[in-house]
Amino acid sequence: MHSALRRTATLRPLSRWLALVAWLAISPLFAADPKPEKVEAREPRAQIRAEILKGTKIGSSPEDVLTFISKNFKPRKDAPAPKLSNHPAVGPTAKGSDKKGVRSILLILGRYVGSPALLIQEIPIIATTTTAVQWAFDTEGRLIEVFVDKDTEIGNQKGPDG
Repeated sequence: MHSALRRTATLRPLSRWLALVAWLAISPLFAADPKPEKVEAREPRAQIRAEILKGTKIGSSPEDVLTFISKNFKPRKDAPAPKLSNHPAVGPTAKGSDKKGVRSILLILGRYVGSPALLIQEIPIIATTTTAVQWAFDTEGRLIEVFVDKDTEIGNQKGPDG
C-alpha cells in the first residue's frame, strides 16, 4: 500500500512536467498570426516576407517603412541603423528581379547559428546565418518590392588566432 502511494506521489510532478512540455509544444499551433515584431531571423524567407508585407504594403513611402521599422524592431548594436539609401536593392534575391528600384532600405533582422548539430561533430563547425530585409522603392518613392536574403558564413570569422 505504501509503495503504491509513493509511486503515485513520484508520478505527480512528472505528469505535471510532461503536461507543461506538451502545452508548450502544442500552444504555438493554435496561436494567432504573429505580429511583425515577432518576425525572427530563423523563419523561412517567404514567411518573413509575408509578415513584413503585412506592415509595409506595396505602395508605402520610405517614411512609412522607417516608422514601421522603428516601431517593430530593436536596432542591432552590430548593424547600421536602417536608412533610405540612394541605390537599388542588392543581394541574391534582388539580383534576378526587375523590381530592384532606385532607392532602398536595409534592415539586418538577425544572426543565428544555423545548425547546432554542426557544433557537436568531431571537428565542430560554426555556421552563422545573417537574415536581411530590403525594401525597394521606385522613382516616385513608392515601395515596389521586399527582398529577404539569408547569408551563411562558415567559421567564427576571427582568424586562426581568434
